[in-house]
Amino acid sequence: MKAGEYFRILAEELHTAVVATVDDEGLPVTAAIDMMDYDEDGVYFLTAKGKRFYEWLTKRGYLALTAVKGADTMTSAALSLRGRVKEAGAALLPRLFRKNPYMAQIYPTEQSRAALTVFRLYEGTSAKGLAVDSYSAAPLSANSPETNSPRVRTPSGTAGQNPVRGRVLRCKGRNRRGQRQGQQE
Repeated sequence: MKAGEYFRILAEELHTAVVATVDDEGLPVTAAIDMMDYDEDGVYFLTAKGKRFYEWLTKRGYLALTAVKGADTMTSAALSLRGRVKEAGAALLPRLFRKNPYMAQIYPTEQSRAALTVFRLYEGTSAKGLAVDSYSAAPLSANSPETNSPRVRTPSGTAGQNPVRGRVLRCKGRNRRGQRQGQQE
């Protein structure tokens, strides 16, 4: 599976993720963040410039995240990614607000949106590329009463089997083996 497909699953199907980075003392910090949009090169989210989370992201340039959807262990799907993040700026805010209309309720005025900025998770933390881990005990059924949510297609494709666990993807170019990035290693 190409990196863009993981980004799509994260933004469109799982949407909310717990993201982690480190603070000024090197201690872990987490935040629940909505993944607002994606393209083949990354997944996009936003935060406010005045938050400490913003400061840590800009200083460190890396984060790890996990998104989970499902009612319980046997109906859950999860996707974990870790990689570099880069501030993309406010230019993408209108696009993110169009794709996520609920954001207008949280930030109803231009003044309330002035401190917001967009970040992009875009490549892995090493020469190997974007680190991907996924878990699927069982695929979610379409609009099941337990989850009251649409079906989530898991990266593993089948319940109880996980052919992508621990695999690494590259987002651009070629890796050290000459494979086009985006291919599984």
